[in-house]
Amino acid sequence: SVLAAQYPHVAVFDGYEVQTNGNPYAHLVLRGSSQDGPNYSVQHLEEVKRHMDKHHIKNPAVMIDASHDNCIINGKKDPSQQPQVVLNVIESLISRPDLKKLVKGFMLESFLKEGTQKIDGRSHLDIDMDGLSITDPCLNWEKTEALLLKLANRVSV
Repeated sequence: SVLAAQYPHVAVFDGYEVQTNGNPYAHLVLRGSSQDGPNYSVQHLEEVKRHMDKHHIKNPAVMIDASHDNCIINGKKDPSQQPQVVLNVIESLISRPDLKKLVKGFMLESFLKEGTQKIDGRSHLDIDMDGLSITDPCLNWEKTEALLLKLANRVSV
């Protein structure tokens, strides 16, 4: 998809035909695989780099999703592991400038409060409207801030 996105296309939408110029900044998101577990290791990044080099991707770029299937521990998603995923990747890239250049950032599930809530069949009076996710389980603001500060200190060294 990253290779295809680089080139112009004709898109038809709602009866209109649009010519795109392509997107030389398309990127790959590594979200993990429920069958195979996390996919952010050095070996996974080396594989991605080989494919991007082979196909002459104009601006090789990877975002690592620290949530979803990349934070599965013992078969269960554990969103509290997101900071550890990010820190593991940062540590593994210290001696790999080729891969460090490939990784452009991380995706986190983060909101004001930790966790998630189900709203199906609930009254609006029973729903936490003060910063608790209704989609994916999230890190809270304090844990997100702590991770960002730790990263800022780590990368500035």
